[in-house]
Amino acid sequence: MAYSTDNVNNKTESIESGDKASIPYVDLTGPSVKHGFSGPLFTLRDTVYISEKTKILLKASDSESGLSKIVYSMDGQPEQEYQGEFSIAQSGTHQVSITGYDNVENTSHSDFYVVIDNTGPEIFSRFSINPTKTIDVDGVKMEEYPPHAVLFFSSTDMVVGFEKMYYSINGSPEKLYAGYINTFPQKGVYNVNVRALDKLGNETKQTVTFSIGD
Repeated sequence: MAYSTDNVNNKTESIESGDKASIPYVDLTGPSVKHGFSGPLFTLRDTVYISEKTKILLKASDSESGLSKIVYSMDGQPEQEYQGEFSIAQSGTHQVSITGYDNVENTSHSDFYVVIDNTGPEIFSRFSINPTKTIDVDGVKMEEYPPHAVLFFSSTDMVVGFEKMYYSINGSPEKLYAGYINTFPQKGVYNVNVRALDKLGNETKQTVTFSIGD
């Protein structure tokens, strides 16, 4: 006696006499559907934050009749067949709905939500002392400070939070900002370039231009 199974697990039994009897197997289970991310990602409690640089991946498998296709829709829009990873550009909260089909039209459905954040942190600057005067350098007005002035930066991100900040003085290599800057040893004009990043890698840049005098 021997058995053989087709693509949907129908079993055929062969008997010595040559007669065959089919034992049907009914597949009533839809595929297993999952999703994942590649790129910037931040999770806070049950909320997933990503950026327009993040790729969304959909996955499905069916161990019985096999996977036929995956379709998805965003924010209630018409469904489209999944062809590969995709991203969402528009900031805000979005719903992604997934449906997986197997080869006998069983389906499984899943929804998930993501918050898209494409905005870098806001940067604030202040000095430890008031300027001594306002000067004009090549037609540009700027504040002049005494040599012992200390420059402070802070940053706020309203969605995922501030991560880190870098600075550069007059085109020098960037350094990680660690609380304050007081390296202004010579008189003259200073350009301090600042770059702040949030927890998704979104960045904001700012330049503070001033003069150090007597």
